[in-house]
Amino acid sequence: MLRCPNVFEYFELDSNADFFHQTQWWSAIKNKFGWHIVSCTFEGKEIILYIRKFARLFSLAYVPFPDLHASTAEAYLVSLRLFANTALPLLPEHCICLRIDTSLFSHEILQDTQLMEFKHALKSQKFCKGHNIQPPDTVLLNLEKSEDELLAAMKPKWRYNIRLAQKKGITIRETHGEDFEIFWKLYKETAKRDAIAIHERAYYEAVFVDATTQDTKKPIVKLWTAWYGELPIAAIITVYYGKRATYLYGASSNEHRNLMAPYLLQWSAMIDAKHHGCTVYDMYGIPPREDPEHPMAGLYRFKTGFGGTIRHYTGCIDVPIQALSYKLFS
Repeated sequence: MLRCPNVFEYFELDSNADFFHQTQWWSAIKNKFGWHIVSCTFEGKEIILYIRKFARLFSLAYVPFPDLHASTAEAYLVSLRLFANTALPLLPEHCICLRIDTSLFSHEILQDTQLMEFKHALKSQKFCKGHNIQPPDTVLLNLEKSEDELLAAMKPKWRYNIRLAQKKGITIRETHGEDFEIFWKLYKETAKRDAIAIHERAYYEAVFVDATTQDTKKPIVKLWTAWYGELPIAAIITVYYGKRATYLYGASSNEHRNLMAPYLLQWSAMIDAKHHGCTVYDMYGIPPREDPEHPMAGLYRFKTGFGGTIRHYTGCIDVPIQALSYKLFS
């Protein structure tokens, strides 16, 4: 077992293993856009590995949130080492590392000494800290609360904005992708306004392919649009998988921003997810701390204003395979 006193006191293990990244639906999307998919059986479960080539010869293997048998953070890291040993023979010849997004999180940002202890714990299992692929910081809302309790946990201005949107006649429409043209137009408008990079259109269209509302083994993907009369002014895409709902993408118009449509969209999606049996609503990505100078400071304020608990996942840890190549490219 590991011998790093106190380091595991900082971490908890996410008990909700319903990450959509470990689904055939998501792997099919990624496969269309350059990732090779490999399946690994470990502890009787299928774990999906995503492999991407680069620099012609080399590749990187990525494993998002593998569901492992562990009850503590320490046991999870040990199990992760065993999983890595099982996965390594399945990787291509010139794969430089196995990069894993873990289910370990803390409620506070690690201080320098704590981070040093964590890196030492990783080293004891022949891991090292890798570059993040998924956003490691997020906000989770507990949908087991009643609607009144969810509203009470929000900042007062957020409750006010939800009611304001309703009062101003904003209506919400829920589809399974039929309003994609509306989303795409608003998303491009948002990207230009906020100076953010986005994928090609086909990437977002693929989200709605093979998603279903009938087969519980597949995620439920919904597109929500907010309307002011006949004018669509905001949209979001959500994914329900198991007990976890995730707010995946959002877009809004430059017009009628004073009507607060995004607040009513989120509230509508939360209530719907709750009715579908989800117990967690994942806001999916915020800056690590409140910082007015951060380029995504507005995103932090918006997502944290709905209440919920901030989580700081460890992000990616790496299992270097080809030491020299790994050092060169990382």
